[in-house]
Amino acid sequence: MLGSYARTARKVGTCSLCAAFLAVQLGCATVTAAKIPGPVHDENISLGMHRRNVEDLLKTGPVSEYKETDGSTVRYEYKDGPHQASKGRVVLYIAGDVFTAFLSELIFWPIEAYASKQTNRVATAHYDSENNLGSWTIARPGGETLVTLEPSVAAGPPSEPTSASDLETAPPDVSPQEAGGSQ
Repeated sequence: MLGSYARTARKVGTCSLCAAFLAVQLGCATVTAAKIPGPVHDENISLGMHRRNVEDLLKTGPVSEYKETDGSTVRYEYKDGPHQASKGRVVLYIAGDVFTAFLSELIFWPIEAYASKQTNRVATAHYDSENNLGSWTIARPGGETLVTLEPSVAAGPPSEPTSASDLETAPPDVSPQEAGGSQ
């Protein structure tokens, strides 16, 4: 009777080892968390920056480029992950795997799969003829815009009404005295 118990325990142990190996190979939370890239310091990109400096910060080259008469428009794809210290959660995942016989993967792995998709970035840059950055947009692959840098257009002073017809179009909460008219 003890022999059959030992065989069963050995089979369970072998199956658990195989399950652990498959989980690691298929991308369990621990592996996914360890593979998430570190941060790209794209917040340091500013208008007027030379193209070579932008590509050095992104650590990537262009995916596509379109030449135009006034410069070029370039598309970059890269991954921007959390700070490297956040990989400490791998220890938590390993502990969860050990104490729950890998059942914690049912919770941890979908979270990590979602988080790893959030690191993808698509950036569009427009460079002038001297390769200086003129505009910059960062988005997720689905189209959600995260950052846009464009040259600001100087706005002139607000125009004051000069005739009675202009006073009639003034907002209702502005009295004629405040709008520049007289009684």
